[in-house]
Amino acid sequence: AASEPTARGGWRVDAAGWQLVAPDGRTLALNLPEKLLLSHLFARVGEPVAREQLIACISSAPEEFDPHRLDMLLHRLRRRVLEAMDASLPVRSVRGCGYVAVAEGP
Repeated sequence: AASEPTARGGWRVDAAGWQLVAPDGRTLALNLPEKLLLSHLFARVGEPVAREQLIACISSAPEEFDPHRLDMLLHRLRRRVLEAMDASLPVRSVRGCGYVAVAEGP
């Protein structure tokens, strides 16, 4: 489990199962872009990650990737987490930079 990217508060990506695991143990299935994005963010909790870096980690052709797709990916993921888990995904936008996985309480 040490290799699984984890956000403080217990949020983690179960790499083997392609699932987001909430602190209470509930899970949500992830698609490949969601898994790559959350793994990247959760490996750097508290550290803002530039949009370009996130796009490069989820796209094989980052120069052709519409940055708006990154926002929509996170928007849909946040909505799915809220609906399925009644919880807020611990990822926040950083104005002028990108996104950050936040350290939340237990």
